Amino acid sequence: MMVLWIFWVKIFFKRLFYLIKSSPALIVWLMIIIGAFVFAFTNNYINISMDIQTIIMVIMLLTLFSLLNSLKNYNVMPILIKYSKSRNNNKNIKIKFFIKQAVKNNMLLLVFSIIIYITILNIHYFPIIIGTAIFSIILSFSLMYIKHNCINNKVKKYNQRTVKINPIIKSILYDYLSPNFLVMAVLCFTLTFMVIIEYSGDINILNETNNQTVFFILFTVIISIGFMGIIESVPNINWKFWAIVCSKKYSYYIKRTILFLISVFSSLLITFIFMGSIINIPLLLKHLYSIAIVLFVTVNTAYTVSHILIKGIILFAFITLTVWISTLPVIYITLLLIPAFFIMIKAKNEYKEWYLL
Repeated sequence: MMVLWIFWVKIFFKRLFYLIKSSPALIVWLMIIIGAFVFAFTNNYINISMDIQTIIMVIMLLTLFSLLNSLKNYNVMPILIKYSKSRNNNKNIKIKFFIKQAVKNNMLLLVFSIIIYITILNIHYFPIIIGTAIFSIILSFSLMYIKHNCINNKVKKYNQRTVKINPIIKSILYDYLSPNFLVMAVLCFTLTFMVIIEYSGDINILNETNNQTVFFILFTVIISIGFMGIIESVPNINWKFWAIVCSKKYSYYIKRTILFLISVFSSLLITFIFMGSIINIPLLLKHLYSIAIVLFVTVNTAYTVSHILIKGIILFAFITLTVWISTLPVIYITLLLIPAFFIMIKAKNEYKEWYLL
């Protein structure tokens, strides 16, 4: 019995290590966010009442994450090989596989529905919540199944009216748009939307200086979290292609990545500048400088050859330092140039190693 227990414990830790290794930055941020919320709830810093509006917002967020997770490419070939000698045909095997995967993708939504069933006061809303969970599972299954069929079916006739995309833009999208980056970007936009709704409910709360500082810090942290997704994308660049075709200078990749991040988060930056100019222009300029430094450090850190988990820890420490210095007098924010300079030198000396990977 003890040998069997030790065996399953080893399997558990191997699976946990593989999960952390596959998406370390996302796991680190999830642990940080969960720990922050647990600390806030236990110390009564956050007191959220489970009203119907809060429940609907959480359900929509969980449904969105399940749909984003359904966009991944799932390899069904091992399952088809495993059950090749069974009586089921390939279509039934694929359907069962995607049903199980759809349930896994919506596991958080199902758990939340169970919690609501235990704690909700008005039982009349429960059928709607369960119906939403079932609808999300069906939608997730349909999305995965249709995408799988579209990828595997050979297209015999091509549409002559194809949209021509600039090769430079296409290469940038192929290099940087990884699933983990999209998840971080969606999380960033969702948090921004929640912050705007929270402050729009009582705009007079921003008249106080402390509340203005909290508002700018929240926007700085949220946008910085979105920038961090790029550390998962840099390893996806086709370095062998660039090594064969032409070896670009380090500044080329830095400008290319910065322009990509600014383009993706341009709507958030415009919203931040618009609201900040109404609230407090000096604080706006101060935090725009902080965001620019975080952007520069994030891009340079992404091109170092360190492990992704180490990069995530370094960026989290730098963002924390930036937020702390932004609360000090304006002269102290120039100190952020020192670590930014050393990180740039380190990245510039290491980026050519990507061509050898």
